[in-house]
Amino acid sequence: MHSRHPTCGSNARLASNLLSLESELYLAHLYGQHPSRYVFSRGAPNFRGIPARLFLHLIRLAGRFLFDFGRVAPSSASASRILLFSSSRNQTIVLDPVFRALRRIGASAVFLYDGPSSDPGLPDDHCSLRVIGTPRVYVTTLRLLFHRLRPLLSSLGEVDSRLADWRLDRFLVPHFWVCFFLDSFKERRPSLVIVANDHNSSNRSLMLVCRSLGIRSAFLQHASASRHLPALNFDYAFLDGASALAVYSDIESIRRVGGLPPLEPRIFLSGQKKPVRLGSPLGQSPDRVGFALKAIDPLDVTRKLIDQLLERGVRLTIRWHPGQSSSFRRNLSKCLEHVADVEFSDPARDSLPAFFSKVCCVLAGNSSIHLEAALAGRPAFYYECWKDSVDDYYGYVAAGLAKRLNSVDDIVYNWELARRGDFPSEDQVKSIRNYSASYRTEYEGREGELVAFTVLQLMESNQSIFFRPFDGSSAFADVRELALSGSGADLEGDFRA
Repeated sequence: MHSRHPTCGSNARLASNLLSLESELYLAHLYGQHPSRYVFSRGAPNFRGIPARLFLHLIRLAGRFLFDFGRVAPSSASASRILLFSSSRNQTIVLDPVFRALRRIGASAVFLYDGPSSDPGLPDDHCSLRVIGTPRVYVTTLRLLFHRLRPLLSSLGEVDSRLADWRLDRFLVPHFWVCFFLDSFKERRPSLVIVANDHNSSNRSLMLVCRSLGIRSAFLQHASASRHLPALNFDYAFLDGASALAVYSDIESIRRVGGLPPLEPRIFLSGQKKPVRLGSPLGQSPDRVGFALKAIDPLDVTRKLIDQLLERGVRLTIRWHPGQSSSFRRNLSKCLEHVADVEFSDPARDSLPAFFSKVCCVLAGNSSIHLEAALAGRPAFYYECWKDSVDDYYGYVAAGLAKRLNSVDDIVYNWELARRGDFPSEDQVKSIRNYSASYRTEYEGREGELVAFTVLQLMESNQSIFFRPFDGSSAFADVRELALSGSGADLEGDFRA
């Protein structure tokens, strides 16, 4: 039993004990559980070797400390009943409508964000906080590094020695987060923590701390599900639709052995939560192709396709992935800045509805933007600039939601069809609803309100009028569909302005 004001040493020991139950290989999930795709397929980094990667980690940690030094730590993060945590702009876009709905109905909620201070996507009110580590957190993190480095190197070596040589720093990231959240919750703890990511180190570290302290957790799906994600390990999970449930059911059937025993979540199908709806009627779209780039798209191959499309008279609005490197964005903008038929849509400034309002269709490889385009009434075309390791990663082509294109001729032909605005077909409506349960119901665009209302009822242990059993097969014991029709008046009463 630790004291009310634990020392750095006691917190380091507690953190070390937690990591002995759920190690860094599980907290840095993509790197530790799927190294073939997320480490080895990308080749050796220029800066490699255990000393080099350790030095890189310490430099980053020192940079964060210098940024945090002298700032006031977010002590009120644990004082609220509900804590929403985001570690990226994409997560914030999903969590923000839920946060605002909770605040409108008087819930005690706070939004904790880890990201650049210039990010315009952060909710702008006094209940929004940024991650700031105290000096005690940094000392504890260094103590934890001393305790855990040897067993971590041993574990990585058992998998593949290249993991430590190439990506040791990625497996050290959870140390800061476990220490930060243990420190944040040292005096008061929220009753519920809500996140919109289940595989980032920061989010998984938070869930480990919540589990150890008996804090309930909820997960909001923020992107399309894939079989590289971890099994759901939350008290509650709000999935977009039946398609995501099927993916997580497959993951559930092959749960890894080891670590803490899994939670059995209550699952709700609540629709896709990113705001994508357009203000203008469908069919009144411009004639540009929205070209959405992936974080791993190489610049030379991308530029070649752009040149080929421009030669055929196709006008482009290019939107890069939020994770695209700054050098890629800078070089792409520089080489195309004087091209008249090319515009850019920066995800840090342009919302998804703003992007979709500029285009008549969307061209992309393996990306969740296909679903978002379809929800916004824009045809989605699947085209790989270069061969990805997994064809049709999210299954959009197989489901009929996106159309596969194989050549520049295909792109030009389907662009001309898209300008007519004939989308979606009846079959596509069914496919889209399989991915987003709220599609073309009275709650489309109001999913944040629906989730907020359900969260409060769950916390009060009341049976929601919006719950109904899901009638499809699933590996989970308790799956409910939020009743997305026939209850509008009841919800409207709780969320009137």
